Amino acid sequence: EYLAFLASQYCGDSLTPYLVVTTRATGTEKWAPVVRVAAKTWEYGFDDAPRIAVDESSGRVYVAWTRSLSKQTATIVVSSSSDEGKTWSAAAPVARSLQHPHHATLAVAPDGAVYIAGIDATLGLWIARSTDGAKTFTKPTAVAQLRANPAAGCALTAGEPLPKERTGCTGPDPTVGVVKDRAY
Repeated sequence: EYLAFLASQYCGDSLTPYLVVTTRATGTEKWAPVVRVAAKTWEYGFDDAPRIAVDESSGRVYVAWTRSLSKQTATIVVSSSSDEGKTWSAAAPVARSLQHPHHATLAVAPDGAVYIAGIDATLGLWIARSTDGAKTFTKPTAVAQLRANPAAGCALTAGEPLPKERTGCTGPDPTVGVVKDRAY
């Protein structure tokens, strides 16, 4: 079992959460100590909204999340582990072309391809695919436009992004699934 969540330490009055993962072999065992997935990208940056997927054939674990890059920009990044969550690859951006991406979700196909989807200010609902273990992804493809798209305002990192999420960022929260050779 894998569990990803946000952790932080207060530094003054600023909350800067980052992504951690813990594991356990069975539902009756204790959770292992948390492992920080990736170092922060800037002093006041934050990580948000992690999602996990496991490649059942190889055992590789993938985690995707929103990461702030500056006060005005954020992106979706992916990291993976091949040793049951003890160590993680560097966080790699899915696509720099996404505009204020948010609500990432991912799934692994039976052939090992990693699919990731989310929302952004330009494409609306989008999807991309990786066939090299999430090192690189195809250009995100628009799946559907969104009415009253919350992505542009919610993915901005200036001010206090987390409290705003609870009140002003309601909207689609996509889920991607893969069956045989088809993504849904």
